[in-house]
Amino acid sequence: MTIKVLRQAASLLGVACLLALASPAQAQDPGLLKFWTTCGACHTLDTTGGHSEGPNLWGIVGKTMGVLPRFATYSAAMKEAAGRNVVWTEELLDRWLQNPQAMVPGNEMEFSLDAAADRAAVIGYLRTQR
Repeated sequence: MTIKVLRQAASLLGVACLLALASPAQAQDPGLLKFWTTCGACHTLDTTGGHSEGPNLWGIVGKTMGVLPRFATYSAAMKEAAGRNVVWTEELLDRWLQNPQAMVPGNEMEFSLDAAADRAAVIGYLRTQR
């Protein structure tokens, strides 16, 4: 098994645990499900600031791109983007999730969300994580 497959399996197990602990309303949140089944393989939502392969996305809406503390493995492309002091807005997150390579060529994010409804659901969920 590859590391990516193991991460995806762990993410799905995490989703099952989250849904078991969630209220009925939370369990129906399409953003929660989409985040943990796609983004959760590489990203955390950890209030203590802990990171995974990708940076922790807790409170990401309104933060500056590429400058999260204690995340030492930003690509050169993201470090350069960070120098422009770009803030993660909902609109910017939508562009990023649609095509991260077009927005910051050379970054390390490997996938995108093609469906506008999926992007909106994930962004809506991220907005609540603060």
